[in-house]
Amino acid sequence: MPPTHGDGFPDVIFTCPNALAAELTGPTVMLRCHEQALAAVDAIARSPQEGALLILGAPGAGRSTVLAQSLAAHTDIASLVPVNPAENGWPLSGVSAILAGIGDPRVAEFTGRFALRSDDEAAISEAATELLAVLRGLGLPRTLLLVDDIDAMDAASRRVIGYMAGHLAGSGIRLVASAADIPSDEPLVGVQSVQLLPVDDTDARAVAPAGIDPGTLRILSSVAGGNLRTLVSLFDSLSPEQLHGREGLRLPPRPGRAAWHALERLTRRMGASHVAVLDRLATAPLHPRASVGSWGDDAEDALQELIDLGAVREAGAFVTLADPLVRSALADGLPSRARRELHLELRAGSGPLLDAWHASWADPAADLRAPLLEAAAESARLGHPHATIEFADRAVRSGGDGLAGALATVADELLAAGEPELAERYLQLAASDPSADVDDRLRVAISRLRADYLAGRPPHTDALLADADPELVARWAATLAAVSAARGDFHAARGPLMGLESGLAPGTTSETRSMARTARALLGSVDGIPHASDDARDPLLIALHARAETLAGDYARARQLISRLAHSLARPSRMWAGWLTALAIDCAAREGRIGQAFELASDWETQHPGVEGPAGMVPLGAWARLAAGDLEGAEAVAAPCTENAAARVGPLPTARALLFRAEIARLRGDLATASELLQVADTVAAAIDDPRLTRHLPELVEVLVETGRMSAAREVAHRFAEAARAHQSRWSTLASARTVVVTAHDEDLRERYLWAVSLHRPGDSVFELGRLHRAYGRRLAAAGAVPESEEAAADARIAFAGAGARPWMAAPTPSASAATLTPEPDAPHPPARLALLSDDERAVAELVVRGLHNKEIAAALFLSVRTVELRLTRIYRKVGARSRAHLVSLLS
Repeated sequence: MPPTHGDGFPDVIFTCPNALAAELTGPTVMLRCHEQALAAVDAIARSPQEGALLILGAPGAGRSTVLAQSLAAHTDIASLVPVNPAENGWPLSGVSAILAGIGDPRVAEFTGRFALRSDDEAAISEAATELLAVLRGLGLPRTLLLVDDIDAMDAASRRVIGYMAGHLAGSGIRLVASAADIPSDEPLVGVQSVQLLPVDDTDARAVAPAGIDPGTLRILSSVAGGNLRTLVSLFDSLSPEQLHGREGLRLPPRPGRAAWHALERLTRRMGASHVAVLDRLATAPLHPRASVGSWGDDAEDALQELIDLGAVREAGAFVTLADPLVRSALADGLPSRARRELHLELRAGSGPLLDAWHASWADPAADLRAPLLEAAAESARLGHPHATIEFADRAVRSGGDGLAGALATVADELLAAGEPELAERYLQLAASDPSADVDDRLRVAISRLRADYLAGRPPHTDALLADADPELVARWAATLAAVSAARGDFHAARGPLMGLESGLAPGTTSETRSMARTARALLGSVDGIPHASDDARDPLLIALHARAETLAGDYARARQLISRLAHSLARPSRMWAGWLTALAIDCAAREGRIGQAFELASDWETQHPGVEGPAGMVPLGAWARLAAGDLEGAEAVAAPCTENAAARVGPLPTARALLFRAEIARLRGDLATASELLQVADTVAAAIDDPRLTRHLPELVEVLVETGRMSAAREVAHRFAEAARAHQSRWSTLASARTVVVTAHDEDLRERYLWAVSLHRPGDSVFELGRLHRAYGRRLAAAGAVPESEEAAADARIAFAGAGARPWMAAPTPSASAATLTPEPDAPHPPARLALLSDDERAVAELVVRGLHNKEIAAALFLSVRTVELRLTRIYRKVGARSRAHLVSLLS
């Protein structure tokens, strides 16, 4: 490995020990896989007590890099001690190197007469004691010794240093050593250690060449097995075409030192039957579990023992080697003839999925590209994308001409498996096929529409439809209409859908028909919302159906479809997990179950910190921060997703994200920002006729009133009422009534409010009821009716508590501000004891004051009676109440 790299990653140090010093002149990149080790070295360097630390990691994991960065961070006290493996046969050569690293001439004098009397344990201990006595007598300042590859040191030195490591007190020395392995019978085993972590996706992106194809990076990260040097070596070995995803890869790749080390560690105590099974497992990315018994008399037992050791893992009906580095070394270690004979042997019992794979190795001259790509699509369908990659890339390396349609199918299956980067890579390969006919190009265009929607990109609409298969034309039109409608581009959706209105051909597939029905449902152009057919297996189709049901207000059906989507997936994936969570949050939020939305977002943040979910939805991290009451954090996460978003993700998601940000601004009391965001949302959503889709208009009415623009508010309220009458829904009815209250004249305010309250029925959104109470309270506060506004604010808090909307409960109300700024002489002030209660406890206390019994409180707040009783117990204790009557007296 050269000391510097020119493919976009010159800032990272990857070195052998002898090259470390030469590379310390450049800046370094802090990798997450090294953070824990660097923190441990920093702690021991700064500690007032002497001590020792081992940094453990496989060859290529970055041990030398950690020591180099530690040396750069502590140049005033640190010294690097490289170990020369060529001196391994010279006893105490390692001790001499460490003493030389101290740099004190008195130590050099002692080194000349330091020797072992024998190599037994007593002599080793005596030597270590003598050496420690000398070091303590020198009065050394704080000294950090960084020993690279201590496991390459001579055995006698390792044992001496191992004895010394636990008794460094008074010597001034902090000893940090790196190693791949330490024999279990050596004293160094007892030294405090830290294990280097494998390279994760973030680190892989940090060291990758600029412009690398994300799918290619995903593949290389996987086959590198988390080993840093292996990953960088793979980057160096690829051509520009391969790096940019325009050419197939050799898989498994050629092994490096880390792979041979992993293989040696695995097989050092294994028998011939285990090695024979490993050789056969290495010939393919996966094998049918049932076929292993035919490999030999002991094969089944050997396989089970390998599974128990963790060397092999079971994946459904298949088994596969757990470590890609081990497989790389095993595959490369087989002579060509032996490899070919193994493939011939294994083909007989491999089953249809592996037949083309083994045949392609047994007879490299045969054109097996089509069956290989069929196997690739099937393996993705079964939830084995690693096998998909190997099958597909082997086909592509044999020549990509004429493969566009099959590659598009592979991309579709990878997308359904939740692997968008890999799907994008094969779509790119398919698009570069110069011999693709019009049908194959249309297949690629359909796959591109699906990938673009899930990635939050504008759809490509320039497909060539002339002379194409009518079924494919219909599928393209239905897909374009559905994804355009889901984005809120209804004008763009109506064009392709008009061509389907006359009816689909009798032979049209169920997937195309269902996609067309989904597009119509999203457009709202048919009465009722069609349900997904029972045989639908396409995750995107189910997700779009769930989206249609949510927008139509059939939340129970939407939840059923979201659950069905979860059960339809062959394997868990971060992409589909994000979509499932985002769809469920949107459904819960539109239904008014804000607490449920918060729980979903908090669970997501715990499991996937820093991952924001689908590009076409409000970032899940923003929801999680709002759930935690971090309004500034929620705004910081949500703001970037609305920048130039209408063209990227469409007007509907953009308007919803702007509404989310406006709600945050209102909770913070920033009405000017809220007004600006809502007016931008109104502009973005100008072409969306149904107000229930974006839901920004009633909030815009409220903000206009609160900022003193009643005339403009009444104009918007009138526009909203007209749209609500044209597109009737339960939400539109209730929200329109709220705007009537907000814009009512003072003398009509109470009458309009009572009318709006009377519209709410059991099962309606409690959150919407809380909005009505809050809006009424603000109008009362503005009119100077402080006691009545406080009562309305309390009603709002109770309703928000029932909806789980904690930030809305805690938000300051204008009525409270008015009471503070212009208190009436006889106006009752909120009791100070209320400040002692949490938002949940305050909601219960306010209902107690109103005379409700525990069962009634439980029903109002959607709690169990037991929960109400527990909260009352805490309330009594906090405010010092002796009884329920005493509590009412204290809080009234």
